[in-house]
Amino acid sequence: MVETSTLQTKADELAGILKVDRRNEHLRARTNHWTGMTLMIMAILASAFAGLGGLSAKLGAQTIGAIALIPGAFALLSTTIKCDGRAMWHYRKKRELDALWRRLKVEMPVPPTADQIALISAERSALDKKLDTEWEKEFALGWGWFHAKGKK
Repeated sequence: MVETSTLQTKADELAGILKVDRRNEHLRARTNHWTGMTLMIMAILASAFAGLGGLSAKLGAQTIGAIALIPGAFALLSTTIKCDGRAMWHYRKKRELDALWRRLKVEMPVPPTADQIALISAERSALDKKLDTEWEKEFALGWGWFHAKGKK
């Protein structure tokens, strides 16, 4: 039989891992959200600056043309890296990790049994596998589209 203090130590270690993961996912979600917002704000400002520069005739045509290219570049970058989708993915992962942490720290007896700790650890592994597969399908930048076009 496993000693009670050993089980509590394992539960505390798993809770610590989940806590760090939750914090990291929250930080990643906020970073992706604000990256997308910053790109959009910069695109709007560049568009407004080019428009006002063109209307005022104080900027040369080449300068206005160069500034007018910025919003398109930021829009392409934003749609390519999918900042909002990435942020939502990280928030969803954080919520899933929150649920596991709550089950471990609040809903289980103190100390939890070895089987209960193993179950939460296995669920975390399954969550990682499921979300990693989703990430690769949704957000990985690959050349699959290029290879598919070449086969036609």
